[in-house]
Amino acid sequence: MPATAISAPVAERETGATAPTGATGTGPLADLVREIEAALARSAGARGVADGLAPFLGDPDLLTPADCLPAEGCYARNLLHAAEDGSFSIWAMVWQPGQGSSIHDHSCWCVMGVHRGVLVEEGFVADGDAARPARQTRCGTGTVRALEPGADDIHRIANAGTATAISIHVYGFDPAVVASSVGRTYTA
Repeated sequence: MPATAISAPVAERETGATAPTGATGTGPLADLVREIEAALARSAGARGVADGLAPFLGDPDLLTPADCLPAEGCYARNLLHAAEDGSFSIWAMVWQPGQGSSIHDHSCWCVMGVHRGVLVEEGFVADGDAARPARQTRCGTGTVRALEPGADDIHRIANAGTATAISIHVYGFDPAVVASSVGRTYTA
């Protein structure tokens, strides 16, 4: 299927983030936070964070039921953890069938991993204010993608399937200061 053939409607906005459920103490989320902190301490960048995230994808104990709540009209962005020093934040994105993001790039590094279900990621190349399709990837549970700001980070994510999908996103931004990692949006 060509990159422009996704028939799922794309949400025009993101939902407001919910309050984090917390990542203190023990359990998979606390372990994930420690893995990300260790990767950043090693200056491993987005690739190191992706390697740290991968083993947690699909773990049924990673998310609480509240973390998996969808939103009406567009995908949900549920904040799981925000580092006290502002260096990163972890989000659960809940995608109902037919929901997707805008075509966008990022103002910071980001890592996306599919926790449950299947998503389609379309990559684009900037052409002024527009973007031309460049690739399309079907991302099942366990798929991880690391993006650094630059020419290769323009993409759109959509749930073109029939079941709800959940992805875990780790961003190099502080949600207390910046509302989103999206740097710029593009038209197709």
